[in-house]
Amino acid sequence: ELDEKGYVVAARHGLKQLTPTQIQTKYGGKVWKNFDLLSKRIRHPSYNAFLTHFDTPAQQICALLVAYYDVKGWQKYDFWPKVLQGFIDNFSPALFHDKKGTFFPAIQKDPEKFIVPRPKVT
Repeated sequence: ELDEKGYVVAARHGLKQLTPTQIQTKYGGKVWKNFDLLSKRIRHPSYNAFLTHFDTPAQQICALLVAYYDVKGWQKYDFWPKVLQGFIDNFSPALFHDKKGTFFPAIQKDPEKFIVPRPKVT
C-alpha cells in the first residue's frame, strides 16, 4: 500500500505482513520507484496493481504462489502471465455467450446458488 505521495506504508510478501522495519529495509523510506507510472495508471511488467475488490481473488492467488515459490526456493516469481491467462480463459464474456468453461455454465445452470436477489425498493 502506498500513501498519496508514493511511500510504501504497508506491504506483504506472500502471506506475511511486513513489519515497518522490513518495509524500511526493503524500500528505504523513498518514493516507490514505479509510483509515477502507477499514479498515471500506466502498466509496466515489473509490477501488477490490484486496484479494486474485483482483484481480490487474483491478489490471494498471487500471495499463495509467492509463498509456494519461497517454500520451493524458487527465486523468480514468473507466475503472473499464467494466472492472467487463467482468468482470461475462464472469465471472458465470449465464454458466457458460448456457455463454455466451468464458471459461467455453472452460474447459468443454477443462478439461484450464485446470485442473491436484490430487495424490493419501495
